[in-house]
Amino acid sequence: MIHEVEERLNNFTRIARERGYKLTPQRLAVFKTIVLRKDHPRADDIYQQVKKKYPMISLATVYKTLDVLKNIGLVSELGYREEGCRYDGNVSLHANIVCLKCKNINDLGIDSLSKIEGLVAAKSGHTIIGSRIEFYGYCSECGGCEDVKNDL
Repeated sequence: MIHEVEERLNNFTRIARERGYKLTPQRLAVFKTIVLRKDHPRADDIYQQVKKKYPMISLATVYKTLDVLKNIGLVSELGYREEGCRYDGNVSLHANIVCLKCKNINDLGIDSLSKIEGLVAAKSGHTIIGSRIEFYGYCSECGGCEDVKNDL
């Protein structure tokens, strides 16, 4: 995991420099926070975490950094009507599983997704540059709740 994080930080550093973006310790901290977190945080969650080390960081800096990371393809923005935007540092092909009750989002690595992507490209004639696959349901902690059964 540590090697992967270092590799991704080096990749971010290289791409940012190639494209003329300033590399500040705060920007690196925002990226590292997203890469290390697996809970698909909101901008404010990232801000609160980075602010502990860099108290002078602003929420605007976090949003600007997230825009840079989205533009260079190192972070995905996941928009949800009720939740607002959340961010995913895993830009490799994967599916997300979303709990409708507690709103947790987890990554699912499914080997056959690349086959599905290939079939979609072949059938549609499109060049696929990205995808977003989500499954919805109730996690093991929420699935047994009476409230959930009443929601159905």
